[in-house]
Amino acid sequence: MFAVPIGIAGSVFWWRMLMDCLSNEHGARKLFWFLVLTVPNFAGLMVYYFVKWRPKRRAELFLT
Repeated sequence: MFAVPIGIAGSVFWWRMLMDCLSNEHGARKLFWFLVLTVPNFAGLMVYYFVKWRPKRRAELFLT
């Protein structure tokens, strides 16, 4: 009952982090983060979220 909505939400979240990575990283860093997000799927997703995406969004929040 809950597996389908959780699976859809997880897929959307993963896709959002992947698109952020591909649009904001450059060169070797893009390849590194792409591999982090795709090879160890869930663990890599959490690493990217807490190391790259969340701090960037918090900084944008405080600058505006």
